[in-house]
Amino acid sequence: MLTVNVTALPNNDGSIVIAAIGNLIDRTADDLRKCLHNVIEQKPIRICVDLGRLDAMTSVGERLLIEAARMSRSHRVAMAIYPGTETFRRRFADNGFDRLVPVLALQGDWYGPAAAE
Repeated sequence: MLTVNVTALPNNDGSIVIAAIGNLIDRTADDLRKCLHNVIEQKPIRICVDLGRLDAMTSVGERLLIEAARMSRSHRVAMAIYPGTETFRRRFADNGFDRLVPVLALQGDWYGPAAAE
């Protein structure tokens, strides 16, 4: 099971946090894919995908995040990932994902200037 929560940050600058909770696996990936695509299409200033409460992720989940990162770039929406665990952080570093999109060290971190600035 995967739960996806979308939250606008309280500073009201157009930043969105998308939290994936549970298991990001083959049969649940479409829920997150649809959410990411819908949010990116709205062109917020920034998106942070929070994986801090994710229990498991398959390569389908990784490919989905790469697809979302590319889509966010084409829509000029800044995007970052909070991987939550050291295991996920290492996976992102090992597959080069951290060169495509910023991977945050801490959940509260934010990153550089927004794409539209």
